[in-house]
Amino acid sequence: MLAFSSSSILCIALLSISSTHARPYTNSRSSQTTFGTDEGGGELEEEGGGWFDALARKFAPIIYLSEDETFWPSSASFILPAFTVLNSSSSPFHPQPSILSTTNLDSLPFHGSSLHLGIASSAEDLVDRYNGQPTLDRDEVDVRIFGQPPPSKGEGEWEVIAFAVEKSKGGVIDVYYWTYYPYNLGKHVRTLGVVGNHISDWEAVMVRTVDGEAISVDYLAHTGDFGEGTVRWEDVTKEDGRPVAFSASGSHGLWSRPGSHVYASALNLFTLVDETSRGPRWDTSRRLLPLPYFKPSSSYPSDHRTREIFSGDSSWLNWRGPFGDFGQTDCWWSGIYPACQLVDGPYGPARESLKEPPRCILSKLSSSDDSKSLYSFEISSHLLPVNRTTFVGVRQLCRRFDGLPEFEGEGQGPRSRRGEEVVWGWDEISSENVTSGRFEMETSQCRRGFHVAAYGTALSHSQPSAKITKNAEDCKECSYLSELRRVCPYDEKGAVKGRSVDVRDIDVWGWQK
Repeated sequence: MLAFSSSSILCIALLSISSTHARPYTNSRSSQTTFGTDEGGGELEEEGGGWFDALARKFAPIIYLSEDETFWPSSASFILPAFTVLNSSSSPFHPQPSILSTTNLDSLPFHGSSLHLGIASSAEDLVDRYNGQPTLDRDEVDVRIFGQPPPSKGEGEWEVIAFAVEKSKGGVIDVYYWTYYPYNLGKHVRTLGVVGNHISDWEAVMVRTVDGEAISVDYLAHTGDFGEGTVRWEDVTKEDGRPVAFSASGSHGLWSRPGSHVYASALNLFTLVDETSRGPRWDTSRRLLPLPYFKPSSSYPSDHRTREIFSGDSSWLNWRGPFGDFGQTDCWWSGIYPACQLVDGPYGPARESLKEPPRCILSKLSSSDDSKSLYSFEISSHLLPVNRTTFVGVRQLCRRFDGLPEFEGEGQGPRSRRGEEVVWGWDEISSENVTSGRFEMETSQCRRGFHVAAYGTALSHSQPSAKITKNAEDCKECSYLSELRRVCPYDEKGAVKGRSVDVRDIDVWGWQK
């Protein structure tokens, strides 16, 4: 998983990347049943009795690993005994269990929020003592870093964590299927060599469901905005009604089809490519651990949900530190390119980002007579005014049709920049709006030569005068200014681009804050 931080992206401006109510939340754990034996020696347990179990199994993806894969998946119980808990100086933390396991990892202070994990090697360089590189010296690192190869005959079976995340609207549940690999093989960059190696690799597919039926799949290659993004359910390749994904060789990014996938480039200097093929088949339903992301809530939906705290064999999921040591920052090219040969290990699957909406809002082209864009959305009640005149705004990001990059970088989402402009629409908030939180608004269409790329919302105590700005954050009067959400229009033939759209957003703005 080769990914970059937002600050790193700024250092390389060249980078571009090609209403029914939910069932009552139940969290029954009184009937745990064993459904598999982990090859690392532990038992996998199903958190039985919850609605999330059946939903997660219904859409558990089929994954095809690469034909030339050498760094295989594994489970937590297999790899944790190979890890050492490290402090901020990458030295062993004391005290810690002599052998880490799924049941004792969470015994570390504060769920490990100021710690991280590393795999010991026999390297003489103490800097890399817990961050060995198997591609340089296979004999100096723990062999568990290569994962668990599949049997010579038959399909691979590895543990998969499935988080069911109840979103802001009743009936909307996103299921994240997390796969784990002990090592990520970086990419070969011309003149630089291999960059982006790191200990541990978490990769996911997210299925969005409404009232128990899938409507889209997010292929989340390399976290952030580098992957394929949101695909309509009707466009997803399926086996037995479940989505199919292809894991990239070495770096394990998940894509919807086999082939070559360019996910980053810098002019003519280099490209980063994921290669996928139809290698070993992996039916993730065979060793699936379905879990709820949020604790039970007396009221649903709720603006303030808290994450579940797990116990027993699942308690390792409470770990808040990275699953790998720190990367290098002193390579000779670090001033011009953010990733050295070794980069930081990733965080685990129970991430804050699971609260976020899909990478893109599926919409239609506008059919209004005056070609205006139509936006239907909801803002969380705690953001709305009480007994005070306030205006609500919609800002529509318009982008040129000339092929400017769709992606800004990991975790950043779309932002305004050269070749883009923002069209604003404002309206006074009524008492009915305050009660329901629901808004129906419109903006002018993008001007000729531009298409709708994203939208966001805003609140202001006075109506701003600007109708078009060059910057999506340009609103001095605003008391609330949301991030932008990508908009992906479709027609009967598939994905399209248009100057005006009809967006029906089911993710409430601000609900998770």
